[in-house]
Amino acid sequence: QQGRLGVTVSRRVATGAVERNRIKRAIRESFRHRQKILLGLDVVVIARRAAQGIETKLLFVSLEEHWQRMNQQCRSASS
Repeated sequence: QQGRLGVTVSRRVATGAVERNRIKRAIRESFRHRQKILLGLDVVVIARRAAQGIETKLLFVSLEEHWQRMNQQCRSASS
């Protein structure tokens, strides 16, 4: 079963729609690249203010760390 993703980026995080959409696109793309390790998980991502203005490459690095940590926690809890 494929993992599912929900994303929210509020106006408090990024006031401009362009910035909010950039953050959402980066989150979706990062999730798409990591779907194999997140197989069967439903994930909701709520962006924080720190995501505003950050370079997309740094956002990808941060998300990769989160996906790894989340995968380890979910897999160890289900064992």
